[in-house]
Amino acid sequence: MDMVAIFSGIFALFISLSALWLTHLRGVAIALSVEKWEMLEISPDNFKHDIPTTLRGTTSLFVLNKGNRTGAIKVTKLDFVKEKGFANFLKEYDVSIQSIESYLHIKSHLNHSTTLPKTVIIKDGSADLINIACSIELNPVIKMGYDYNLETINIESNDLRELLNELFEYKKEWLKEFINFLCSNEKLGKISISWEYTKRWPLWGTAFKKGKKKSVDVVHSYKETLEYYGDALKNYQLDPQPKEIIKSVLSEIDRLKNIFNLCYEAIEQHRNEMLFPVAVSIKSHYSIDRKNRIIELLKKCGDYKEFIEMDIKPLLDETYSFYQKTEVRDMPQGASKQKLIDKIKGDREDLRKKLITVLSTLENLKKVVEYELEEMS
Repeated sequence: MDMVAIFSGIFALFISLSALWLTHLRGVAIALSVEKWEMLEISPDNFKHDIPTTLRGTTSLFVLNKGNRTGAIKVTKLDFVKEKGFANFLKEYDVSIQSIESYLHIKSHLNHSTTLPKTVIIKDGSADLINIACSIELNPVIKMGYDYNLETINIESNDLRELLNELFEYKKEWLKEFINFLCSNEKLGKISISWEYTKRWPLWGTAFKKGKKKSVDVVHSYKETLEYYGDALKNYQLDPQPKEIIKSVLSEIDRLKNIFNLCYEAIEQHRNEMLFPVAVSIKSHYSIDRKNRIIELLKKCGDYKEFIEMDIKPLLDETYSFYQKTEVRDMPQGASKQKLIDKIKGDREDLRKKLITVLSTLENLKKVVEYELEEMS
């Protein structure tokens, strides 16, 4: 009888302590799960003018506080870990926590992302969703525009028409390989999520504790998008058409000719003067160092490349350097002044001869390009 009473008392105490734990002492009990990844279909409108290279997807973190006190979760880091098979197609990515408005309208490309770390308060017995979006930018080499990533494309030819044909095949093959990758249904990578949560104890207060890292595979379920990419491959062409590109090359040659003619005329006009005013405007309006899609294209042609790097660029630099020499603020006197004048006259004559040579080469180059254009007609 006494043993029964003792066991009954122990059981009653256990029930009381359990009830006390669940109602008052349990504190915060945060649970986190990751929803399935959803890759958004690409609108057919995005295929009207070129090949789209932005892939978008979303997921959500489901947060549940099973405790009896208000707690918090803090997302500290988001990352996209690419798969080896997808690495060649990836240019860059952006993973971010999205506001409700952005998440609901993500197909409209709204961007109201939240800066990390992101802290969310979760009341006891409550749940919440944290929306995550990822934007993946593909290597633009698959686009129809001939100048996308041109400097990174490893093709060369001495013939401009052949070069454009090789460029077309190169870019088209990249698109074909990307479509094959999508058709293989391999995953692109995974979203890695680092997070912390509060664990409150009555005696020790509140502190954030690191949660076990979560991840979700980035996979696609494209149907219409695959069809759109397939149609784009069938109708693939360079933009603009090769004939128009060659016309642009002729325009660039004329532009260079006009610039060097301007320099030559300035030298002839100011032969007996110290100043050379035209060069400063040349430097500000034309530079081989700036990104120039026609120049980048010509660098893929062996003969053109040598002419640009060995003649055009050095002559532009020399023209500007000569301008700086003639822009003397504090003119020396006496013998030093005459020495400077003689030096400028010598440099000017050297520059004049180089301009004559380069102008002649540019004219011959133009005839070659014009012949290639005629062959395409």
